[in-house]
Amino acid sequence: MPRKRRQYPPELKAKVALEALREESTMSELASRYDVHPNLIANWKKKAREQVPVGLRRQAGARRGLPRGRDPGAASQGRRARDRAEFFVQGLRALSRDRRMKMIDREHDGLSIARQCHLVSIARSSFYYERQGESPENLRLMRRLDEQFLETLFFG
Repeated sequence: MPRKRRQYPPELKAKVALEALREESTMSELASRYDVHPNLIANWKKKAREQVPVGLRRQAGARRGLPRGRDPGAASQGRRARDRAEFFVQGLRALSRDRRMKMIDREHDGLSIARQCHLVSIARSSFYYERQGESPENLRLMRRLDEQFLETLFFG
């Protein structure tokens, strides 16, 4: 025989949802206090957020230490700016490492070399690194290997 679902009174739902909106307690604390599953509280909170007037939500945010009258669109503007910045970084990383190295200006007044390296995603140590050429001994050995390979192609 299947278990019967619990029916919660609307007053309890409203009370728990408002407490969840205030965010003075965690979901798990509310769930244990009212003997309700946290997913239900999240659903009630979502429905309450849609129905509660904006003024009440701002008051709840003020209790948490958020500034009053905060622009509700500021978060979405910040998200859009962050997305544009990520797009820029991804496009920059698509460039070759050598090309990004050439973008760094040693004489720039406003940005230090460390900051420029960070912006183009290059380690500062690799910016300062100067490649060493092959030693004469190594070149002689490589030439000898090439000669041997060309003389005896069947060795593989």
